[in-house]
This record gives sequence, structure tokens and C-alpha cells, in this order.
Amino acid sequence: PARRRRAHGGGRAARGADRRVRGELHPRGRPQRPRYLEVQPSRDPARVAAAAEPFGGQVVPLVADLAAPDAAARLVADADQALGGLSVLVANAAIQQSLDVLALAPDALVAAARHEFAVNLDAPLALVAHALPILRRTVETGGTAAIVTVTSGLALVPKRSAPVYCASKAALRSLTIALRDQLAVGAPAIRVHEAILPLADTPMTAGRGRRKLSPAHAAQAIADGVAAGRPELRIGAVKLLTLLLRISPTTAARLLRDS
Repeated sequence: PARRRRAHGGGRAARGADRRVRGELHPRGRPQRPRYLEVQPSRDPARVAAAAEPFGGQVVPLVADLAAPDAAARLVADADQALGGLSVLVANAAIQQSLDVLALAPDALVAAARHEFAVNLDAPLALVAHALPILRRTVETGGTAAIVTVTSGLALVPKRSAPVYCASKAALRSLTIALRDQLAVGAPAIRVHEAILPLADTPMTAGRGRRKLSPAHAAQAIADGVAAGRPELRIGAVKLLTLLLRISPTTAARLLRDS
């Protein structure tokens, strides 16, 4: 089988889960050279290098600010050069801000929202756009390729305190579905997966919520779902949420509104 090469777009919000995903995907191939790319919206090279260290040279760390307009193009080009191609793109970067539209000055609110959309929606779209030619090259030479976006149960039901985060994840979910439909016609060998996570125990959620999904469980579920070829990966409590939305949408909205 062709060597698997993976690019991970992960940020502070999902760092715990992202490390675990790399650990779960790592033993599923037989790499002859470094095959992972760790992408974090961070300007701290030491932090990014520390995230790569446990994988013994199998992760190539790059430092980037995914809110920058040219970051995605540069990262994908660097990944292609460092790894000799790509097989899997995991768009896992996200930030979440508590934004009170009544308390913030208009300019501050708009600036915060634009930054959050830049990381949560614009960056995944840009990563996909620049990675697609490389993924197509991979399948044309006999390999397999996949795109994985990581969304949230809040894409299905928003919460009061993070309106822009919820909107950005809902938009990313819609983008993923449309992207899957387009590639099913134009490039069917490239699989598109959406991993819908519940509240997970990551640095972004520190001090918030209870009964959080462990990064290990989230990573195992994502890796298993991608390996099984399932388009939509409803992980943990998201399975219950989707059932509740069918039975009583108002109850689901009430439960998540102040989560």
C-alpha cells in the first residue's frame, strides 16, 4: 500500500484531542519517513516542537498563525515538500470566545468575530483548497486520500455565550457536506469525513462543564470512523443529541443554551 502522509491542522482549542488523534493514526501505517504535519495557530516554536516530540520524528512541526491570509497556502506547500505528498488532511484548528453582543463595543465585537471566523472557518477552507491538488495527485498515483473536518455538537444546537463559535462550526459543517457532495462527483476517490465532537477535555474547555469526553476516546472514535469510511462521525454524547433533536428540538436547545 502507498505510504500514508497526514497533515494535521490543530490549535489550542483541540490540542489534547489532536495529540491523541496522531497517536491513534500513527500505528496504522508503516512509515518509511516522517509522515505527519502538526499545524497549530501558535507563534511559539517551543510549544509546537514539544507537541511533536512524543512521536519520535514521525511528526514534522511547523509554526503558523492560521488567522493570517497566506498561512494555509504556505503550510500546505511546506507539508508537501517535507513529506513528499499528503494522504490525509485533518482540519482541527479552532478557538472559542465568549462574546456578549450587548457588552462589547461594535468595533471590538466585529474584530473578535472576524478573528474567530478566520481560524474556525476560513483556515479549514483554505487548507482544503490548497491541499486538494496534492490529494488528487496522491490518488492518481495509486494512493488513498481523505479530508477530515472537526466540528461540534454546537454546530447543531448553539449555546448562548459563544455565538460566533457556534456559527463558525455550523458553517464548517455545511461546507463539509457540500464539499463531500462535490468530490463525490468530481473526485470520488477523496473521502470527506466530519467528526462532530461533544464537550471534550481540552485546554479550551478548562473550567467549563462536566462529564467531558476524554481526548483518548475522541481520538479513537475519529480514527476508527475514518478507517471504516463513515462520512459523519457522531462521537460520544453527540449520538444522544442527534436523537434528542428528532424527538424534542426545544429540549435539546434548552439543555445546550447555557452549557
